[in-house]
Amino acid sequence: MKTFLIGLFVISFINLGYSQVTDDKKEVALKSVTVTTLNKNYLDRVQDLTMSIYVKELENSVSNYDITRVPGFDGRDKPFKAVFKSQKGNIVATFDSKGKILTTLEKFKNVKLPDPVLALVFKDNPNWGMLSDSYLVVYNCDKPVKKIYKVQIVKGDLKKRIRIDFNGDRLVVANSEKLIFD
Repeated sequence: MKTFLIGLFVISFINLGYSQVTDDKKEVALKSVTVTTLNKNYLDRVQDLTMSIYVKELENSVSNYDITRVPGFDGRDKPFKAVFKSQKGNIVATFDSKGKILTTLEKFKNVKLPDPVLALVFKDNPNWGMLSDSYLVVYNCDKPVKKIYKVQIVKGDLKKRIRIDFNGDRLVVANSEKLIFD
């Protein structure tokens, strides 16, 4: 019985292996495809590896949006505004007549801050806790992108507001103020 089962097992594998052999070889020519995104420049300038997934998802939605299919879009040479919203924030985008993003104003609240931003905040403020944060992006296709993090931290009865500008790879504490709870 043991020999019979082993033989059956070997025959089944030989049968499966043989069924995969085929002499029908057809050559298929594929056309070369170039994938371009009309708003790739926008994504390249506003996104980086450290940002929150909520921010990336909404920015990707904006860049992939086809404004030419919107009812009310007439295709004239005038800017067309659209508002995109999510749980964590919103983006107001201005498109040209071809669908290219000209400007955006992006506001997000209580998203995960990148590690370099957190390190900068808590380097000078040990033992403080995070109260709230917001992230603001101002994009203009003809100007440098402005990225600003606003953070509120708390320690006992003290509260601090810190603003951090993100310029390329450099973080700068723009201002901070100390407030006392009433």
